Order: sequence, then structure tokens, then C-alpha cells
Amino acid sequence: MPVHPRYEHEVVNHSRNFVDPLTGAHTNNVECFWKNAKQRLKSMAGVHDTMLSGHLNEFLWRERWGKN
Repeated sequence: MPVHPRYEHEVVNHSRNFVDPLTGAHTNNVECFWKNAKQRLKSMAGVHDTMLSGHLNEFLWRERWGKN
């Protein structure tokens, strides 16, 4: 998957540390997002493959802008 040119991709080697000591990069935000997204999808009794993208987009919207 191509990475957006303005997106800075960083890597964390969990076998060495959980926060990169040089950059401060960590995976906590991503792991928390996926935990919450999976809980939401499970509460819907699963989602058909064709609808997954739309449900994830809605989840992202609600995480960013609230429930309104």
C-alpha cells in the first residue's frame, strides 16, 4: 500500500522497547483505536465485508467529531 508523501511512517520494534527512545514513536493510539473499533463492530453482531469500509469511516467520523 503506498504511503502518502506527507505522512511520516515510523516503526517500533516491540522486542526491544515499546516507545522508540529516539523518536518517541509508539503504537498506543493505533492499538486503542482498533480495540474500540472492534468492540463497536462486535456490538453490531459483525459486519458484512461490503459494509466494513463504510462502518469504519463512520467510526472514524464519530471518534473525531463526536456522536452528533
